[in-house]
Amino acid sequence: MSDGSMQATVSPNLPQHVCTVERIEVLARAGFSFQCEGESLYFFVKEDLKDFDGDHHDIEIPWRETLQVMRDEANHSELIVEGAYTHTKMRPGEFGGFVYYFTKHGVQESNTRSMLESFAAENRLLFIEAEERNRNAARYLADYVNRGILKPEIFAAETVNHAHRTLQQLMMRLFWACIKAWARAAKNRQFDMRNQATVSLCAEIVDKVGEDQHFPYV
Repeated sequence: MSDGSMQATVSPNLPQHVCTVERIEVLARAGFSFQCEGESLYFFVKEDLKDFDGDHHDIEIPWRETLQVMRDEANHSELIVEGAYTHTKMRPGEFGGFVYYFTKHGVQESNTRSMLESFAAENRLLFIEAEERNRNAARYLADYVNRGILKPEIFAAETVNHAHRTLQQLMMRLFWACIKAWARAAKNRQFDMRNQATVSLCAEIVDKVGEDQHFPYV
């Protein structure tokens, strides 16, 4: 059998004049202890932070409301409760940290599981956004050459003579990916007279140098 606990700290310290006996008793029921540090009290949970009364499980302990009132009377812009779930037998996904953030606007709370889910969702969104930006760039280039104003020599000179050399390397990654894609199109007969010269030349290039070319980020 394994045992768990929920420890926490409160910061910053609270001045003694807001720490009435009644409020300290409410916090104590929720598991808070305190120690005096000068003219202020440092609150912490050493064993287990509780939301409900031990004898009356249907009675919620208003420790959040109590800390919010104390924060307001102390004129603190914020009050933070940081905690951790600990266990004698740790298992992935079941334990971690949590935080309560008290301000004049209310109380916000989160935990590591919610944060991980948020990070994952954000990463998925960034991936989707990156894919769409690449598609838009391809469409923009196709639209640019379609306007009949393309002058390859000017484009090449501007790129080679003025673009940052690291960016030139990254551009070559882009061009090389196109070359390999056109070479595969030649192999799969995915072309007609309109782009035959392109795919044929790209197929010859890849046949001679191979697909495994590297353009490091420097």
